[in-house]
Amino acid sequence: MSTSLRRPIAAPLLGLALALAACAGGPAEAPAPAGAPAPSSPAAAPPPPPAATCAAFAGAVVEPSLPVDALTASLDACLADGRGPELLAPLRARLRGPDAGARLATARVLTHLRVHGRPCEHDATISAIAALLMGGVAGDTALGARIAADPAFAPVASALPVRLALAGAPAGDDALRALVTGAELWAPPQGVFGSPERVVLEAGGAAVSTLRAVGDDGQLRESAGPARRWEVGGGALSIDGVPHALDAEGNLVPAGGAPGPVWLGAPPECAA
Repeated sequence: MSTSLRRPIAAPLLGLALALAACAGGPAEAPAPAGAPAPSSPAAAPPPPPAATCAAFAGAVVEPSLPVDALTASLDACLADGRGPELLAPLRARLRGPDAGARLATARVLTHLRVHGRPCEHDATISAIAALLMGGVAGDTALGARIAADPAFAPVASALPVRLALAGAPAGDDALRALVTGAELWAPPQGVFGSPERVVLEAGGAAVSTLRAVGDDGQLRESAGPARRWEVGGGALSIDGVPHALDAEGNLVPAGGAPGPVWLGAPPECAA
């Protein structure tokens, strides 16, 4: 057979071979030029972060120093499992020393228990939480701002002692106004059968008052209290025209011995 007769057969066979190669995974890549670097393999994916488990937090409690906020997710896993009360004993054992992490973790547990149970059962009072936060922040305003934005502490964020613990003592009228706007204040009940008064210092100067009383059926009822106003000036916070000074515990006391009520930064609770 002549060469001219074989050529039409070779071309279709070559096309078939290329098609089969494509079906098997695509045509083979052209060889790299001599001296070219070898292609690099894809970078390995980073390992996943360790699981936030309660065991991780429980194990860290016995370490020499508890990180301030590195174990937040693990602690929240404990709280989600309902194991908050059992963590209090080992955490409180660490409060004898200057362990900021233990103080912040204890405050987080108490805030959770305050929302999901009776605050007096585990001494989960506003005053106790504020004292722990003050010791945990220890003047670190950046850390205080981060904790203030933490949703876990939202249930106590309007309490003036907590705000004072996280932000520190206000310097000047603007800082004082920012500190108290939106804060709650409490007036102790007047007399044996008096009702405690709760006041919220709203932006714009309104102090919204609410009276609380327990009815004959044992249910707590609220009613609107007297109309009040507040303002800041001269380093003092005035309520209904009476200047008050902010003390170290977040209470407002009449300035200069002026007559008027003492406004508490935390509700009267867990009294003997």
